[in-house]
Amino acid sequence: MQRRRSDLQAIDSTGWPSVDVNALDEQTRAIYAQRQRAIECYLAGDTVRKITQQTQLANRNIYRLLARCLAMHPAACHDSKPGTR
Repeated sequence: MQRRRSDLQAIDSTGWPSVDVNALDEQTRAIYAQRQRAIECYLAGDTVRKITQQTQLANRNIYRLLARCLAMHPAACHDSKPGTR
């Protein structure tokens, strides 16, 4: 059985700011790409186990990244109420 956190299922990343990856050094760019891929895979419906295998990130780090995404952009969650944080 696949368990997914309901608060993370409703994330809408379309309004998130973009990142100029060309401004990052090579090592930082690789880390960013790995983390971005993990978030995109989760939003596409992949399991955390599959994402862990694909990105080599620990599952706790994937959930930490997802929580940070919600904390930084609470309006990205469809369940949030307008005007609240």
